[in-house]
Amino acid sequence: QFMDAENLATLSALELGSPVRVLAASSNARKIAVGLGAGQVAILDEAGRLLRIHADLGAPVLSLAFAPRGDVIIAGTSDGALHWLSTSDERRLADLPLHQLGVLALRVLPDGTTITGGGDGAMFKLGAGRALLGGLYSAEGPGWTDDSAQRQESRGPLITTK
Repeated sequence: QFMDAENLATLSALELGSPVRVLAASSNARKIAVGLGAGQVAILDEAGRLLRIHADLGAPVLSLAFAPRGDVIIAGTSDGALHWLSTSDERRLADLPLHQLGVLALRVLPDGTTITGGGDGAMFKLGAGRALLGGLYSAEGPGWTDDSAQRQESRGPLITTK
């Protein structure tokens, strides 16, 4: 159920059919993402009306974050993967296996840089730009800037630098 904080009135009741694991709101609070235990992400409007449900991501959703413009939601799942999802339609933009265990913490900075923390004790920083995910995002891409971050791999966590 969604509650109006000023008068604690119920705005709507919505049955999603799976336990809610995590919630995130876009920066303008016009969209709400709900991560479900069945591995789905529901996108709601500010009144709590269901806009769409993204299909099974393969594992329970543990963390969520919106890209700066609110047009992309990133979901971290219990299998250690990140999933980039469109908020305007049901497109799954990218998947990236990253952690050895679940993605427990996820944050997208105003410039589009993504920081994650996992149950494996590792933290990753993914820079925004063309180098991310083999060029999937560019200056024209949803929610990302064109700062051409570069991936650097080592035996430890992946860190991207500008």
